[in-house]
Amino acid sequence: KNVFFIGNKKDLVNPNLNLKSFLLEKASSREIQEEIQNLKEEQFLTVSALTGENVENIKKSIYSKVQNEIGLYKEAFLFRKRHVLALDEAMKTLKAAKKLLKDRVSEEFILAELQQSLKKVFELRGKEVNEQVLDEVFSQFCIGK
Repeated sequence: KNVFFIGNKKDLVNPNLNLKSFLLEKASSREIQEEIQNLKEEQFLTVSALTGENVENIKKSIYSKVQNEIGLYKEAFLFRKRHVLALDEAMKTLKAAKKLLKDRVSEEFILAELQQSLKKVFELRGKEVNEQVLDEVFSQFCIGK
């Protein structure tokens, strides 16, 4: 199963505590005990939110599990319809910019397409891009000169 049990307050408990054994002992029913028993030892993690101890190991464990389960670098995935739409729009504007570049159209038209694409990428990240950011990003281009 795609489950991690994460126990906090590692800094306050016996360092030799086995989280899986502890949970098996505290389980309220035979069914829960069986579920816990079927999980691998590496699915039981401890952390100290106070000291930050083991936080990086937990991140690595979760990242590794996600990467193994869905092939994080093999294929992309999007969670919401708005992500799909924003990515689709970003791709359309990039393709339009590429075509304009190939057709040797004036730079300001190409730049307008690139700006639209950048706006959509920011939407993917849940952020809006304002004109000041666009001006800074594209300030190195000489338009209309």
